[in-house]
Amino acid sequence: MCSTNSKRKPWSSFNLSQPTLSVINDYFKFSFLTHIQESVIPLMLAKKDVLAEAATGSGKTLAFIVPIIEMLLKRKEPPKKNEILAIILSPTRELAAQIEEVFTAFQPLLKGISYSLLIGGRPVSRDIAKLKDYGTNIIIGTPGRICEILSYKDQDLSIQKNVKELEILVLDEADRLLDANFESKMNIILSYLPKQRQTSLFSATQTKEVEALARAGLRQPVRVSVVEKSMDDTCLKTPSTLENYYLVCQPDLKFEYLVSFLMKHKNDKILVFLSTCAGTEYFSLMLERLIRGTNILCLHGKKKDKRFKIFDNFRKLNKGVLVSTDVMARGVDIPAVDWVVQFDVPVSASAFVHRCGRTARQGHQGSALVILMPNEEEYIDFLKFNQSVILDKFQEVLEPKKCLESLRKAQTMDRKIMDLANKAFVSFVRAYSKHECGVLLRVKDLNFGKLAMAYGLLRMPKMPELKGKVVADFSRADVDIKNISYKDKAAEKNRQSNIKAYLETGKWPAKQNEKKEPSEEVEEEEEDTPVNNNGKKKRKGLTDDEEFRRDALLMKKLKQGKITKAEFDRLFDGED
Repeated sequence: MCSTNSKRKPWSSFNLSQPTLSVINDYFKFSFLTHIQESVIPLMLAKKDVLAEAATGSGKTLAFIVPIIEMLLKRKEPPKKNEILAIILSPTRELAAQIEEVFTAFQPLLKGISYSLLIGGRPVSRDIAKLKDYGTNIIIGTPGRICEILSYKDQDLSIQKNVKELEILVLDEADRLLDANFESKMNIILSYLPKQRQTSLFSATQTKEVEALARAGLRQPVRVSVVEKSMDDTCLKTPSTLENYYLVCQPDLKFEYLVSFLMKHKNDKILVFLSTCAGTEYFSLMLERLIRGTNILCLHGKKKDKRFKIFDNFRKLNKGVLVSTDVMARGVDIPAVDWVVQFDVPVSASAFVHRCGRTARQGHQGSALVILMPNEEEYIDFLKFNQSVILDKFQEVLEPKKCLESLRKAQTMDRKIMDLANKAFVSFVRAYSKHECGVLLRVKDLNFGKLAMAYGLLRMPKMPELKGKVVADFSRADVDIKNISYKDKAAEKNRQSNIKAYLETGKWPAKQNEKKEPSEEVEEEEEDTPVNNNGKKKRKGLTDDEEFRRDALLMKKLKQGKITKAEFDRLFDGED
């Protein structure tokens, strides 16, 4: 149902304990309830299962934390040291840490009651030791780490036994937690929990997975849908205080317009979204070189232990830029974000809504801009019908900042940057091929030449998606990429050693297999294993070392007379 902007009730209208009201008034400075809080809190206090949908930034966190606090405060006796009464699950570490931060405000009230943050990015042994020594009554965490904890077997710690009396389970960003990436972990967690519990699901969007769990795991859930209305009475999935814009430009001008926009808004706090880790890494590095005097931060799932520090630094900034993947698209509350810029169209329409929701939170004003290529213009109408998101044309005058020379110069100075530029381009194309709206956003409609120019590539990479295609609108750089060295002396020494070994043996030294650490959240599919429609893996794009081997082999064949000069030129330029 749609909820209008009716008069909001004060927190004092609830029958809450005075200590809880004092924290809300003194710490959070909230006098009035949001619509989701007004609807959900009484239901949770009445021990009802809740399936809640509300626009991002609507105050969902307090809507489930306050009932948990009240439940604990009204117990006749404090819980035992190891008695786990509530679990709150979040899809990302940042969101989990933010939920714990809200609990911290209520800490003076929780005498004899403890809570623990259980997330990845740190040794599980540390969490186990803390639980053994101090126990916990409330768990806030991510599926991966909680799964590890529940599967841990030790005679001095029996988490499986401790959750048997669980009273409340909360799934924040439930649609993300219930998608395929978390399915196995969620199944394991739910198998350990008692069926007679109170369960609440919160999300800005409802999916078939959420509906399925509501039917199978919730006991006659009460559905709450709080959606804001526009002036013409249309239901909105983004805040009414958000101004949503689009800008259409040629692919080779996308980055130039982004630079121009960021330079014009140097005094604003801006969150820029890209679709892949490599793209985020590469473009943030280039922005640092092009926009002096501005804090440019970079955050994605592969940052591991650095993520908390980067996230916290950006939260504290009054102005600056954070370039991020969708790891920052959900739930996290960053103070005073002025603009959200979507440089890449997200892989799903719901992700578009979540990205926009990082600004215009809790009734504050905010703006969002998506930069589209000509082949993506139909996406504007798609969002209107699919997500009730209306985009207005961006009217601000921007002069594209010429960047090609700077991007290419950076690559010629360090082979690592050249590798990153190529990886960013390849990963973008492959992420694009997996778009939920593949009928409108088709890889075959991309102008690969102009797109490669936006990345400042020195030459077109060899990749399956370009097989048999004539790439126009691309000007190859007048540079011999084999002479570009790594700035890192150890990396360059290793490259030269590999080249020498190949020339002597005719075989390229095998790479040592690196052990991959498991990731808590999957932001994108594995970049180097794209899949055909029949489910088989495509041939991988060539790395620089593989390209060198291939080119060296071509030269050897030319000298031996096995191929003609014309065949050599054709194959050397990347044709199969």
